[in-house]
Amino acid sequence: MDGNAAVIGETRQPLTELAARARTAPEEFSPNVLLRPLVQDTLFPTVAYVGGPGETAYFAQLKEVYAAHGVPMPLVAPRPTVTLLDANGLKFLTRHDVPLEALKAQDESVLNELLEAALPPAVEASIESAMKALDERLAAVTSAVTTVDATLEGAARSTLTRMQDDLKKLQAKVIQAAKKKDETLRRQFKNAQTQAFPGGAPQERVVGFVWFLNKYGPALVERLCHEPPLDQPGHWVLTP
Repeated sequence: MDGNAAVIGETRQPLTELAARARTAPEEFSPNVLLRPLVQDTLFPTVAYVGGPGETAYFAQLKEVYAAHGVPMPLVAPRPTVTLLDANGLKFLTRHDVPLEALKAQDESVLNELLEAALPPAVEASIESAMKALDERLAAVTSAVTTVDATLEGAARSTLTRMQDDLKKLQAKVIQAAKKKDETLRRQFKNAQTQAFPGGAPQERVVGFVWFLNKYGPALVERLCHEPPLDQPGHWVLTP
């Protein structure tokens, strides 16, 4: 498109001709994604627009577009966002002090941390002690062998790395054993994670509200009208 013409499909048309068509046959035209809010607010003037994070960020880019067309821009306010968890899911987050956002990653890093924290102190202490002793003793060995042959330093360091790896593998096996032993914790974790971030996406992007309405009934609508407060935008976790 230049200053006097526009390309529509494969046809190049003068802007004066398009302007004339827009006046005589406006039904042949529709606004693009950038102009749709302006057309909307011209036909139905809006005092305020309440939207989600993506929508409010989008409106923030339109200030100059509204000004260029002489259309008053509505006030834009972020809406509260809500994740609905069953009682077990909320209890898991509260009991283990796990932030909701930590469940977004589709892995078991949070579960591993919880299981590791639940290990008997003697197990963790003994592994840490072994790591420390290994570093100290191999440092002494490295220092000693280099007095015989300086090229042996690399071999000594490689030996240390292999032994450290073996200890880390042992630690991982201990955690795996704890996983098998504590299936209840694993089940609670999976339940909360699947509800909060199905497929790794925020719940509101994947699960339609009708599903919750069918499950919990009209009382859910009444509760959401009063909780959370509309004047306090942010993210809320609720149990229906």
